[in-house]
Amino acid sequence: MLKSISFPMKQRSALSQTIASLFRVLPRKLESHPDHVGVEAEEYNRMVKVHYWLLNRPFIQMVSKLEICNKKVLDIGTGPGWNSIGIAKRHPDYKITAIDLSPDMIAIAKKNAEDEGVADQISFIVGDATKLPFEDNEFGLVISHFMLHHIDHPEDMLVEANRVKHQEGQVFIKDLLRQPNWKKGFLLWFSKYFLRYNEEQLREYDESMGAGLVMNEVPGKLKKANIEGGRVKNFRGLDFILHLK
Repeated sequence: MLKSISFPMKQRSALSQTIASLFRVLPRKLESHPDHVGVEAEEYNRMVKVHYWLLNRPFIQMVSKLEICNKKVLDIGTGPGWNSIGIAKRHPDYKITAIDLSPDMIAIAKKNAEDEGVADQISFIVGDATKLPFEDNEFGLVISHFMLHHIDHPEDMLVEANRVKHQEGQVFIKDLLRQPNWKKGFLLWFSKYFLRYNEEQLREYDESMGAGLVMNEVPGKLKKANIEGGRVKNFRGLDFILHLK
C-alpha cells in the first residue's frame, strides 16, 4: 500500500514559490544597446544569414501575400536588410525604402543587397523609427520585423508607421513576445545547443526577449497611439503579429 508523501510547511512554501517563479513573466526591461553597432551588428547579420529560414522567411512569405494599393514599401528597422532583400526578389516591381538607426546596420544591408543583386530596388536610409522622414500617406505597405521591442515607447513607432501608411495601405509588424521564465530559459538553451548561437548572439536574444511585449500589452499601445481596428495574433507562441489596414 502506497504511503502519501508529505513535506514540511517551509519546504512546501519554497517549492510553491519556485514553481510560481517559473511561470512568472518579468517586467519589461529595455536592451543595453538597442541600436546594434559594431560587433553587435556583425553578429546579428551572421545569425540571420544562418537562420534565415527560421527568423525571416515566414515573415517574408506572409508579407508577400498581401495586396497593396501601390508599389511603395517601407521597412522600419531593416537591420541587415534581409527582409527587404527577400521581398525585392519576390516582387521586382516593388520600390522599397529601408530605414535603420544604426549606420553599421545600413552599411551591412547595402552590401547584402549588392551581393544579392537587388541594390537598385532598395533605398537604405539611416533614421529614427519614431521620427520617420517621410510624408503622410506615402507607402502602400509599412513593415517591421523584430524592431518594436527596441523602442522605449512602442506607441511612438506605431504612430509614425500609421502616419506614413497610405490611406488604403497596410502596416504589418511582427515582434518578439516577452516570455515566462521557464520558456525564456528553454529558448536560450535551444538556441545555444541546437541553433548554435554564440555568446554574443545569446546575449542579444536574451535582452531582446526581455524588452518585448506580452499579448495583452499590445492593445494598450495601440490605444496610446490612437489607432483603432488593429488585428493582433499570436505567432507560434514566440512572436505576435500586428496588422493594420
